[in-house]
Amino acid sequence: MSKIYHFSKYIKEKEKVTFSKEDLNSIISIYSQKVSNGIWKDYSINFEKNYAEFSIYKHTYASPEFSIVKNKKKIFSIYSRTQELKKSKYIKDVLDILKKVESKKIFQII
Repeated sequence: MSKIYHFSKYIKEKEKVTFSKEDLNSIISIYSQKVSNGIWKDYSINFEKNYAEFSIYKHTYASPEFSIVKNKKKIFSIYSRTQELKKSKYIKDVLDILKKVESKKIFQII
């Protein structure tokens, strides 16, 4: 009789932190609105062992304007350049801050 092996028992825990599909849908929803308004131009996604990062750029040659980071403990943070704006275990809280910060900048430009 054959023996069945469940390889999932032998696979190591995920090596890298990632965003879930729901996380990315929430981020991309806001990002696409800002791109259509001409505010943002580019983005990058970085997956590392200790964190995942979604960075937003006003220009492709500039440093990120904002970065959304998810760490191993599934805590989300948002940074503007090097300043941490908000930290929460819910991505919605972080993205609400992003909406407010960006809308304030729009009014300052006009």
